Amino acid sequence: MATIPQTQKAWRIRHTVLDDLPEGHVLVKIKTAALNPVGYKLMGLLPNLLQKRPLTAEYDFAGVIVKQNDAPFSVGDHVFGEIPADGRYPNRGQGALAEYIAIEAKQLARKPDPVTWEEAAGLALVGRTAIDALVDMAQVKPGQHIFINGGSSSVGLAAIQIAKAYGCTVVTSCSGKNTDLVKRYGADEVVDYTVSLPHERFKKDPPSQMFDVVFDTVGGDVGLYLNSGSYLKSEGRFICTVPPGTAGSPSLRSSVKAGSTMVRAHLQPRFLGGPHHKLEICWVRTDGRAMPLLEKLVAEGKIRGVVDSVYPFSDVLKAYDRIMTGHASGKVVVQVDV
Repeated sequence: MATIPQTQKAWRIRHTVLDDLPEGHVLVKIKTAALNPVGYKLMGLLPNLLQKRPLTAEYDFAGVIVKQNDAPFSVGDHVFGEIPADGRYPNRGQGALAEYIAIEAKQLARKPDPVTWEEAAGLALVGRTAIDALVDMAQVKPGQHIFINGGSSSVGLAAIQIAKAYGCTVVTSCSGKNTDLVKRYGADEVVDYTVSLPHERFKKDPPSQMFDVVFDTVGGDVGLYLNSGSYLKSEGRFICTVPPGTAGSPSLRSSVKAGSTMVRAHLQPRFLGGPHHKLEICWVRTDGRAMPLLEKLVAEGKIRGVVDSVYPFSDVLKAYDRIMTGHASGKVVVQVDV
């Protein structure tokens, strides 16, 4: 009896916006795309009805503009960008794992020539996330001390570089094998979480200066948030990309844990064991406001794309296998047309 595979190849027919490009939009021929945890997590959590499947996966890409309609770009410009993961573009069936995409020009930035297609593919989402968290929410200033939990993650590496660009001292966490990596991108001090969890390390050996900002990029151990009073200034900011304690693949258990953390964060008073700081979640804005600053920082060499691994378009499933290990240091990139 033949073995039935878990996946199959199939042709899918859909309308592609080529002739009726809306005003302020461009058509991009995609060269490379980068995978993001939000991609496979949404695939696993949202049913077909809400996602309006079938749709093309992923959000981050780099490519060449082949058509534009009253947009501030020219045909032939090299760009990178992100399809906002807010429901508007996915509902139109577009994704980065495709040959072409029609997108609003404000979601793009110009790619400098020294930046490779692979490096550029993964810049937009992580760069915008780090800018929203550190520049817009925390409003970091020169001389401040920042702790970034998950420094070897894609968002963590972008956050380290942005914090350093703004003159901050950066302490970060990662496994020992990634210490050289995070230091190469600017980290001043590293906490090896395989030896001691960050909150345990800071309680036993307090930082030389209390942190002005804690940015949790991975939804790590909830103890980091609950013990923040030991190492985060009273007026400091605790910002995260997902609720603490929810790292890993999505599940009912992680969703319940996230809800419990949020309830405790907002309702349990400090004198009854509640947290010392307000829990702030960074919801990446989709209005494109961060792109001009990201373009400037990339052009100045202050933010560099970090590539974990590269796969041909035919090996997308292998690329997902890699990112779903949770151990990728940098972006997992797919070559669409290079």
